[in-house]
Amino acid sequence: MGKETGKQIDIKCKKRHLIFEGYNKVGKGRLLKVYQDQVKKDHTIPQEKEGLEIGDFIYCGICEPPLAVASLQMIHGKLAYKIKSSGVPKTRT
Repeated sequence: MGKETGKQIDIKCKKRHLIFEGYNKVGKGRLLKVYQDQVKKDHTIPQEKEGLEIGDFIYCGICEPPLAVASLQMIHGKLAYKIKSSGVPKTRT
C-alpha cells in the first residue's frame, strides 16, 4: 500500500496569516484535522515552551494576541492537530 496522494493546500488563520504550508489533504470535505507528518512547513507556536502534549493548544505565530487554531490529538494512531472552528475559517476541498 503506497502513500496516499491528495491536494496540496495552505491553511490560514481567521486573520489570514499562514499557519500550515503545503498540507497534503486527502479526501473531500471540510478540514477537521491536520496530520503532522503531512505538513511541509508549520508556522504555529506551542502553548508551552517545553513542548507539546496531547490536548495542548497551538497558536498562530503571527497574531497578537495569540489566536488558538488547533489542539494536538492522537487520531487514528497518528499525531494530528484538531482544527478549532473559531481559529480557522471553513476550508473545503
